[in-house]
Amino acid sequence: MKKYPVSKFYIGVLGSGLALLILSEAISIWAVEESVRMEPSYYIVQAIFIIGIFLTLYIIFFDLPTAKFSFSDEGITMYVGFKKYETRWSEFVYAGILGINVEAIKSIYTSDLFWVYFSKSFLTDKEKMRFLSKTRKDQTRIAYFQYSKPMFDQVLEQVPEELRKQLLWDEEHIIGQMNFWEKVYNK
Repeated sequence: MKKYPVSKFYIGVLGSGLALLILSEAISIWAVEESVRMEPSYYIVQAIFIIGIFLTLYIIFFDLPTAKFSFSDEGITMYVGFKKYETRWSEFVYAGILGINVEAIKSIYTSDLFWVYFSKSFLTDKEKMRFLSKTRKDQTRIAYFQYSKPMFDQVLEQVPEELRKQLLWDEEHIIGQMNFWEKVYNK
């Protein structure tokens, strides 16, 4: 089965952040004068950059940015880190499309990343809003990927009729209201 990335957006964001951290570290090593390197604060800043680089690498390799999924007519498989979570379509009772805000500051121009999700049990609104950050314990009951029209249509061909109806209703009522940035983020 072919594996697809769960989210292209997060790959770009964290990849850019990692590149910025490495560039900042390189500049601080190369451009800082010898006298400043003797200061203890210089080493504290260097340690913070190095810790940031390692934490970002950990997130990239063991969390959402490099998570992949595959699907077939039997079910969907999530690959997160070195773990594999297989679930049959018949085990899912809920499916939907959910918008989760990607901007730190709420404004009239807020944008959402839209996620297609499948769940073995009912998800409260609170669980839906935090399922991307708190799903490590929920990987056995939730499968998800970032909405993109071509991928969504491929998955729709495989899911059972009841889940397909839920997803098509959400697509009609939620995706049709995307603003410009949401269309860019969810490409």
